[in-house]
Amino acid sequence: MKRAIAIVGCGTIGTTLGRLFAEAGYPIAGVASRRIESARTAAEFIGTSNYSDNSAQITLDADIVFITTTDICIEPVCDEIAQNRAFKKGAFVFHCSGALPSGILRSARHCGAYTGSIHPLQSVASVKEALCTIAGCTCVFEGEPEVLLTARELVRDIGADFMQIGERDKPLYHAAAVVASNYLVTLVSVATELNEIIGISGRSSAKGLLCLIRGTLDNLEKLGISDALTGPIARGDIGTIASHIDAIKRRAPHLLSLYKALGEMTVSIAGANGKLDTDTIEGMQTLLAA
Repeated sequence: MKRAIAIVGCGTIGTTLGRLFAEAGYPIAGVASRRIESARTAAEFIGTSNYSDNSAQITLDADIVFITTTDICIEPVCDEIAQNRAFKKGAFVFHCSGALPSGILRSARHCGAYTGSIHPLQSVASVKEALCTIAGCTCVFEGEPEVLLTARELVRDIGADFMQIGERDKPLYHAAAVVASNYLVTLVSVATELNEIIGISGRSSAKGLLCLIRGTLDNLEKLGISDALTGPIARGDIGTIASHIDAIKRRAPHLLSLYKALGEMTVSIAGANGKLDTDTIEGMQTLLAA
């Protein structure tokens, strides 16, 4: 029989994981939230009758505890449960933050529990969306060796891929996720701003750019980073790059340093595939560094 799971924190991730674990056959010991209404709603969705606004009431009998609160609340919530001696000895306690290490759960360790973090590497805006996207995504684990096998099994049972990193690597891992997800939004915003300068509406710009981005993502998946690169830098078109710099300098000077910085990094990618000669690469580097 699978181990009983308690969910502390009934936001998008907590509610989604509770539902996925229940569907995978895990008994749900209960759910807790600061607001009893949130706990009740999550419990009904997950399929358990045990809910509370007191975390200690639902963790005491759980074999596995997921603390899925906001990042700033994870450690104090864990400390409160520990102070109430409401972690079962030998229980496995996880949080789902991408930025914070499992070490913030140290108070649970003092109760005889083992700790780790499992972060779904996915951008989710709603429970409905998350139910579809977490299955098939990568869940990244770090934590004590005692919880490794269970973490792997939990991830597998909800249909996700498992990856393990070290605790000291968590900040760099999360920085990579921020660059790939959050900064992509920033780049689309910058591209939209450039289009708006020449009279293309935000709505029309977004439609066209998103189509372009989907094609690029498809190429990345099929071809890999180096071969997915297209455009003037990939083909060594120094004239076109110079025209970009001139236009941005005149009409959007506040974006010039960003364009050049991204261009310099892109030259490094283009140069690594061996398709451009040294003079062309150096010419682009000089132009973008000026």
